[in-house]
Amino acid sequence: MLKISSDNEAFNKALLHGGLNFLWLTIFSVLTGLEIKSYPMIEYSQVKLLLKIFVVTGLIFSNYLGGELVLKYGIGKKE
Repeated sequence: MLKISSDNEAFNKALLHGGLNFLWLTIFSVLTGLEIKSYPMIEYSQVKLLLKIFVVTGLIFSNYLGGELVLKYGIGKKE
């Protein structure tokens, strides 16, 4: 991230990639924390299930962006 110039298109994609990964990790951590709090009587609701599906789908999209950064822009490759 430090080596990418801010006027490059890859910079914006890298920010989006990192921000989305942080968001998904935060949401998943909160959901897991709520489940641990109610352990051993964990109840699964449709809302929690839909949120987890949304988070996993978001992670797939975020990692697609990360792959694009490597393959298209060459970011993270050793020279």
